[in-house]
Amino acid sequence: MLMPRRSELQKLGPLFQVLAYAALILSSIFSALMLFFFVIEMASP
Repeated sequence: MLMPRRSELQKLGPLFQVLAYAALILSSIFSALMLFFFVIEMASP
């Protein structure tokens, strides 16, 4: 198994961190929207 060089890994580190944070934020926003619409649907007669 080939391991990437440390310099390349350090160069790509922040990018993967930003992608992980973006995915986390998007998923939490999406779940909040689903919950919001679900509550509205349940509250309406």
